[in-house]
Amino acid sequence: MWGLLISAVAIVLLGAGSLPILQTMTLIASLPFAVLMIFMMVSLWKALNNDAKCFATAVNPGSIFWSGDHWRERLGQMMNQTQEVDIIKFMKNTALPAMQELKKELTEKYNMDVEIHCLLQQDEPSVELVVHKGTVRDFVYGIKSVKREITDQLIREDSLPHFKYAAAFIPLTYFSDGRDGYDVQYMTQKELIADMLKQYERYLNLLAGVGQELMRHEQVELAE
Repeated sequence: MWGLLISAVAIVLLGAGSLPILQTMTLIASLPFAVLMIFMMVSLWKALNNDAKCFATAVNPGSIFWSGDHWRERLGQMMNQTQEVDIIKFMKNTALPAMQELKKELTEKYNMDVEIHCLLQQDEPSVELVVHKGTVRDFVYGIKSVKREITDQLIREDSLPHFKYAAAFIPLTYFSDGRDGYDVQYMTQKELIADMLKQYERYLNLLAGVGQELMRHEQVELAE
């Protein structure tokens, strides 16, 4: 319809022998389409970003510990839209005991300086295990409650009855070097200990060679 209208106007104006008027009308008629093109470019940019997120989304690192032994419990957890009270319960019943057990082993058997910080009454509840290392940056394995918004489309979807709230909360790890954390809500107490040991092994490997010099320099700069 747009093409037919523009063609009809062009034919009438050419028949009248008025080329400048035709040029002016063409520019005027193209302005609405130019605005439409801007919206199309914005939409395309959003679509490309969503497409990139879709293919970049990886499996949760916490699932590497999964086996088929407790699949019903895992499924039940996935079908539960966790709120902050659930995350605090996870921290008290799973994360904190795991950290306390690891701290006991490190302090009693290896005589290491280890602390546990339990901040469940803060705006962003968290628990963390800190292994003090003196002249270099401490090892920190923390878990904090992070809020994630849920789209209205999921809440309105009848085939997804477990989405009831506008936001969900997850226990997300954090580390002293500022790396991106990951969701650990499906881990058991022993799996959390294994994950902490895995991160501690990475920390020890980083201390070797250039990593040790880097973290010592950071510590000196902070002290200054």
